[in-house]
Amino acid sequence: MKIRKVYLDGDSPAIKSLCAKDRRLGKAISMIGAIEYDVYEDEYEFLIWQIVGQMISGRAAEKIGSRLVQWCDGAITREAIDELTDDDLRRVGLSRPKISYIRSLNESIESGELNFDELKTMDDDAAMKKLRSFRGIGAWTATMYLIFVLDRQNVVSMYDRCFLEVYKWLYNTDDVSPASVKKRAAKWSPYASIAARYFYYLFYSGLTKTKFKP
Repeated sequence: MKIRKVYLDGDSPAIKSLCAKDRRLGKAISMIGAIEYDVYEDEYEFLIWQIVGQMISGRAAEKIGSRLVQWCDGAITREAIDELTDDDLRRVGLSRPKISYIRSLNESIESGELNFDELKTMDDDAAMKKLRSFRGIGAWTATMYLIFVLDRQNVVSMYDRCFLEVYKWLYNTDDVSPASVKKRAAKWSPYASIAARYFYYLFYSGLTKTKFKP
């Protein structure tokens, strides 16, 4: 998948802002240090991988997704998917609902109803609403698209399990209701997405296995 690398360190405006506004987050950022994150440049392939990964483990998603890449001759494209039959996609490991979502997505792109360039010009709320209007794309997938494809800087990742696990650890709370998370995350503006990226680093680093000490 085509990606663009972005590097952030203590001199980056986003990091300075987050550390100044949120003491606990600032401590967590200091535990990780500088980061490099990916921006995915193939919008279609990103969405297909998200659909593949719905409701299954990361390991299973990777296995099915890698198999799909092989069946698509090395690159997941709309044209390559259209060449495969539903039976082919079932052999890859996709469920009937996921096959239906992918077919519907392809139809929406072909008809012009889903226009990736148009999404780039929309504000966050409009882009979220547009994405969620398509079958198989819910709040989580739309949020991931805004953060990881459009590289929007101020999206709160309140629907993501990994994000919420770190949130509970960092703020010593079990209240992860959207209203509560959104209220606390308001102080991260205009860099809520960067906070989320640090949350993912924290989750996969293993640091959250021990109690957070402010």
